[in-house]
Amino acid sequence: MEAIPKNKKTFSFSRFVKKRYLPIYITVCILTLLLSFYFIMDQTSFAKDTAVRNYLEEIGVVQESSTAEELDSEQAQDDVNLETETSDEENEDEDGEQTRDEIDSANKVENPEEGDGSQEGGIISTEFPTILSAKDGLGNVNYNSFGQEDTWYWKRPSIKVGEAMNLSINSNNPNDSTLYYKFEYQAPGGSFQVLQNWSTDKTFDWTVPSEALGRWLYIMVLVKDSDGELRFDGCDDYTYLVYEVNPKAVAQKIYPVISSAGDSKGNINTNSLGGNEGLSWSDGEIRSLNVGESVAFSINASDPNGDAMQYMFMIQPDGGSFDVLRGWSSSNTFTWTIPEELADTKVYIMASVKDGDSYYLFGDSGDDYTYLIYNID
Repeated sequence: MEAIPKNKKTFSFSRFVKKRYLPIYITVCILTLLLSFYFIMDQTSFAKDTAVRNYLEEIGVVQESSTAEELDSEQAQDDVNLETETSDEENEDEDGEQTRDEIDSANKVENPEEGDGSQEGGIISTEFPTILSAKDGLGNVNYNSFGQEDTWYWKRPSIKVGEAMNLSINSNNPNDSTLYYKFEYQAPGGSFQVLQNWSTDKTFDWTVPSEALGRWLYIMVLVKDSDGELRFDGCDDYTYLVYEVNPKAVAQKIYPVISSAGDSKGNINTNSLGGNEGLSWSDGEIRSLNVGESVAFSINASDPNGDAMQYMFMIQPDGGSFDVLRGWSSSNTFTWTIPEELADTKVYIMASVKDGDSYYLFGDSGDDYTYLIYNID
């Protein structure tokens, strides 16, 4: 038998573990024990849950266990419901109100009378009173209002001085509170005057006064409720009824209209307030004139009745007041030499026309007028 050399040691497992791998060995043992304990507890819990569920099924408290397919179907339905709820929440704002599109669709008011010159109504508020229509008792109705986020536009009919009007307002009342109404008017060139102050009476009888003669008479109708929270400055909603007022003696006054006004330099303006409600040059560009230059201004106008016409020219420096260059005359032309004091300023030349009667659409400015605007170099 071969002798074992004295310097060679035999393998010892215990010595191997103790000296080099004892910490690793202990860790592996602990993990094995923990995993075994977890597995045993999980099986015990499952068995317990199964036993409890079987008992509840026997006494009818719960239904029999669903299959995997049924569970998948239920989960899919839950996902659909969740998406629907999320979509509904997205369609509401922070206060839980409906979206603008939903309100538009639900509250769009169609004009019940076609061909009367008015536009369709807009959004009807569920928070503030909104004017649904304003009538004058003469067959004219405006279905538009600023509360509907629309405009006050309508056909602007002609009426006569002395005509009797029965003004009325129809509005909704979303808060079931007391509604108050107000009526005001503005004659051509004037300022607004109160016809009837705030009152629960939503109608007002009025006779068109002579001071309203011309274009345009504005009648403003307003509404508010009693809660004190106002949508606009001083009211919850308002709109206008706008008219051309003719003399009492005629069914409809026909006024002369300016077709063009210009100068000897070839500048022509085809706009006028009575013709198309335009005033500036047709292309919007300001013309230039030079100090010391002589310019001949002219007006071309027509009167449907064939009446004799008169013409007037006035001037207004930018920021100043109007002065007469030449008063009313049968001559439709006027020559003017530009003075030095107007150098480096902008001036407005007003060209006006009127016929021979005493009813003028724009008061002292005649039946029609326009501007010729220049920079003076």
